[in-house]
Amino acid sequence: ARAARQHPLPWLLKQIEDIYDARYAHDVAELEAVAGADPDELDEAAGTLPFPAFVKNWCGRQYGVKALAEKAAWEVMCNAEAARSAGQHASVDVFCAFCNRGYDDEELLFFLYCRQTLLAECARAVKPADVAKGDAGRRFVLGAATVSSAPSVTLSEQSAQHVTRLVFGSGAGGRGMLYQAVLQLIGEYFDETREAMLEARRRDSAASRRASASASRRGASRTGATESAATPPDPRDATMEAYYYLKLMLSAYRDTRPDR
Repeated sequence: ARAARQHPLPWLLKQIEDIYDARYAHDVAELEAVAGADPDELDEAAGTLPFPAFVKNWCGRQYGVKALAEKAAWEVMCNAEAARSAGQHASVDVFCAFCNRGYDDEELLFFLYCRQTLLAECARAVKPADVAKGDAGRRFVLGAATVSSAPSVTLSEQSAQHVTRLVFGSGAGGRGMLYQAVLQLIGEYFDETREAMLEARRRDSAASRRASASASRRGASRTGATESAATPPDPRDATMEAYYYLKLMLSAYRDTRPDR
């Protein structure tokens, strides 16, 4: 196999996000076609392109020339596998799982819908003054402005709960076992994270007291001994990375599917 050119992680993450955007638009258009199709033609209208093949087709649309498209697809796949092996980003783990068919098309569509909901909600929190006109930090997907990419997003516990409510809609029919499972996982994550942050603050406080006592015995300034110590993060500021949230959603979705 030919060697693929190595690219920096930001390049790979952008390729992945662009592919997800394109696949979501493709799936939405496909669902609309199925909804409007004649029942006798449903099998033809409902054909879903496997994700690995979709990635190759996407590269073909981007580069046009077959040789360039194949080279680009190869580089995306190889860079993704290398980044996954190095544990560089959760986004890459999920992408490789989709490419290797670790998740099926139904799970992919659920993931893309969750991702789209999350990004659209984050975009609503971005004030127009925060982003200059034409800034590459904003994009438009299916006519809705979103923030630059999911890898850059973090969620508070309240934000994660809010996005989950948006994903599952309102009413008793939309919020069943899966919704409750996701809320439980979110709560457990933030409980554990805050406890770890509290423990870090306790350790830091104890170390600071020991350093101050030692400095006092040496006649050094108490203030000087503590000024250089960084303040540990406040447990109330605990956050969850967007792709941790999306992986959590995928896991809960798979575990609660009746056909699993």
